[in-house]
Amino acid sequence: MAVEHWKMIPTAKEQSMIDAIRSDAMVGRGSCTSIDEAWGEQELIETFQTAFAKDATPQDAVQWARRWEQLRMEMAVEYESPTAMARLEEWEEKLAKSPIAC
Repeated sequence: MAVEHWKMIPTAKEQSMIDAIRSDAMVGRGSCTSIDEAWGEQELIETFQTAFAKDATPQDAVQWARRWEQLRMEMAVEYESPTAMARLEEWEEKLAKSPIAC
């Protein structure tokens, strides 16, 4: 017996938040971050619906995605990954030069 998987269709607001994340220079397409590589549309929609205020904006979504990535890097530093500190420092330099564009 096959399990049915329901696909959530994003609202216009959720789609604008997804688009903002996907087009962001730091976490969007081609950034090789976990948001880019592992978070699909369904995971993002679910996160928006459970963790975001009803009046959240695309800018809030990008800010969340950037913070998520930074938290992942900081956790790697805590585990003393040899390259994690260098990657975190590079991230922070890029972050300072990349304002949220939406």
